Amino acid sequence: MKLLEKFLVPVDVNADSTEQINAAVKLASIYKSEVMLLYVVPEDDLSDHIKRIVLKSVMASLNEIKAIFIRSKVAVSEPEVFFGKVVDTIVQKANEGNVNLVLIGSKEKQEKEKFKLGVIAEQIIREAETLSEELVPGDIVLLESGMKVPVDDPGHGSV
Repeated sequence: MKLLEKFLVPVDVNADSTEQINAAVKLASIYKSEVMLLYVVPEDDLSDHIKRIVLKSVMASLNEIKAIFIRSKVAVSEPEVFFGKVVDTIVQKANEGNVNLVLIGSKEKQEKEKFKLGVIAEQIIREAETLSEELVPGDIVLLESGMKVPVDDPGHGSV
């Protein structure tokens, strides 16, 4: 199994996810990875009617993102939408999907912001049950965006 065979891209359809999607397309293209898209609607007391409206809107956005992957000839599964606790759901789906990477976008950082990666990313790192034992410091590449990703083919200089 290659190191980046499958990865999860939890998208925030309420934010600009352009950099996250571009990074996912680039990585998936290089490593011939399968991408799983998902969005988690935060747990709230929403009526069934409101849930249906939200689901329809979010699925439309996720399908637009899916089309970007398809145009780039990247394998992408059907997008999924869940209602619940954001971090718990992302970690659960990552574990169930046996993914090798969770690629999370981040918002613009404020100067004195406590969480450098973003609150959700920080919580997911803390909640993740397993880390790949295959990674060693020499297997990390820094993308132009500042994101660090594991590399499974030493022949690929930089991404």
